[in-house]
Amino acid sequence: METIRFESAPVPAGVRLDKDYGADLEVLMSLVPEKMAFKIGEISEMLGLKNHILRYWESEFKGLKPKKSNHNQRMYTHREIELLLMIRKFLYVDKFSVSGARKALRQWQKEKNQKKTLTLTGKFDEIKNELENLITEMKDFKSQFENQI
Repeated sequence: METIRFESAPVPAGVRLDKDYGADLEVLMSLVPEKMAFKIGEISEMLGLKNHILRYWESEFKGLKPKKSNHNQRMYTHREIELLLMIRKFLYVDKFSVSGARKALRQWQKEKNQKKTLTLTGKFDEIKNELENLITEMKDFKSQFENQI
């Protein structure tokens, strides 16, 4: 099978979405073109999977629910591509059963959400500190201004 090349994203040498199952998820996702949605045939070609496998996975993994177009075609977003990459890794690299892959996917999603929460909490803390500093500066400015009057 030949290496898949994308028009809008160069593929680094040796990285193939259909073969490098163990490659870093961020690297693989960076290779996906910037489009709103992809048809099942595009995803099938990108990931080296048959259409019926993707449809079967939709029935087995709750979080994998691509929207359908007006013409009743499945339209996969970047989020669903990320899920497909993880499902493929769990099934083909880690050799989990479907139920084992389901559990691993839930755990991966939980960890991913925790990381997002920690990141947001850190950002909120930074904003809070900055606001506290601004309030202190404003109070100092106010007291200096009042002393001048």
